[in-house]
Amino acid sequence: MMRMTGYPAAIIATMLATGEVKSSGAQCQESIVPGERMIAELRRRGVESEEFSSEPGAPAP
Repeated sequence: MMRMTGYPAAIIATMLATGEVKSSGAQCQESIVPGERMIAELRRRGVESEEFSSEPGAPAP
């Protein structure tokens, strides 16, 4: 679980340093970082994810 604290921070820091993300100040990462880009960077680091959708109140698969 520790890597899931550091990986997103490192990814966003890199995006800020390279100018890929231009926001300043305190921001929610969900609003400034493209989700697909974040997932791609996490996968590059060996973190797998699975996406699914369901109706509200329905049990998760």
